[in-house]
Amino acid sequence: FFPFVTVYSSHSIAGSLIIIAVYFCLTAIAEERKLGLVLAGVLFSIGASIDVTGSIFILFTALMIARHSLKNAVLFSILILPFLGINLFANWHFSGSILPPSLNAPLHENIDSPFSRENMSGLATHDSVTDLMVYAFHSLLGNRGLLSHSPILLVSLIGCYQLIKFRSIHSVYKDYLILLVGCLTYILIYLLRTNNYSGDSFGVRWFAAITPIFMLSLAPIEDAIRSRRIYRLGFWMIGTLSILLSVLGSYRPFLPTSAPVMGHPEMVDNTILVAFNRFLTQSSGMGMLRTAFLAAFLCLIFAAAMWYFHPQSEPTRSA
Repeated sequence: FFPFVTVYSSHSIAGSLIIIAVYFCLTAIAEERKLGLVLAGVLFSIGASIDVTGSIFILFTALMIARHSLKNAVLFSILILPFLGINLFANWHFSGSILPPSLNAPLHENIDSPFSRENMSGLATHDSVTDLMVYAFHSLLGNRGLLSHSPILLVSLIGCYQLIKFRSIHSVYKDYLILLVGCLTYILIYLLRTNNYSGDSFGVRWFAAITPIFMLSLAPIEDAIRSRRIYRLGFWMIGTLSILLSVLGSYRPFLPTSAPVMGHPEMVDNTILVAFNRFLTQSSGMGMLRTAFLAAFLCLIFAAAMWYFHPQSEPTRSA
C-alpha cells in the first residue's frame, strides 16, 4: 500500500476512501447516526469512480447495513444513485458508452494504444486452468505476491482465523466477514480477468485498494500480541520487514520488468529483487541516504508504538 501512496496511485487513493467509508459505516451502525451513512455513501461513490472494481464494496456494504436495518440500507443505496448517475453520464459524454473507459475495448482500438481485449483488465482471460493457477500463485504468494510483498498480512490471516474461531465474543464478526468476502471477490475478479500482474509495478498494485481492510483483522489478536514477549518480538520482526519492503518499493514503485508473455504466466520477475537491484545499481548516494533515513524513521515510529502499547510487565501465570 505505502509504495503507491507515494505516487498517488488511483488504487491507494480508492483504498483510503473505502476504509474511511467503512469506518463511517460501522460508526453509523453502532451509534445509529444517519450522518455516517451519508458520508460513507459519498466516499464509496468517489472510491468506486476511481477504482471501478472497488464498486463491489457498495453492494457488500449495503448487505452489511441491511443486516442491522433494511431502512438504512435503502437510504444508503439512494445516496449512491446521484454519484453513480454522474459517473455514468461522464463515461457517456467522454467515450460514447456508459462503460468506464478502462473497460471499453473499442475506445482503445481506435487510438494508438498498447491495450486490447487480450490484455485489458476486466476483459483478459487465461488460456488454461494451469495458467490461472500459476498466475494466482505469483499474484498472491510468488514473485509479485500480495503476501510476499506485505508480510504483515500473514499476521492478518491469523487475526481472521481467530475472529472466525472466537466469533461468539466478537460483535463485528458478521460485518467484517461480509467485508472480507468483498475483498476475496475483488481479488478473484482480478485473478480471473487479468493476465499482466498489473504491469510494471512493485508487486500487484491493484491490491493496494483492499490492503487496509485486511489490516482490520489485526484487532482481534491485539491483546494476544501484547500479552507475551515472544509474540511482540515476532510481530515487531514481521512489521519491520514489511516496512523495509514498502520503503524499498516506494523508491520507484513502477519498475522496468520483463513484459508478461501471453500464455506463460510463470515468466514474471520477482519485483522485490528487481527493486533491490535497481536501488543498489541505479540510485545516487543521496537517494540511498534518503531511503535509508525514511526506513529508519518508520521503523523507529513502529518500535515506539510497540513499546508504548505493550504491557509494562509480563502477565503472571497461575500454576
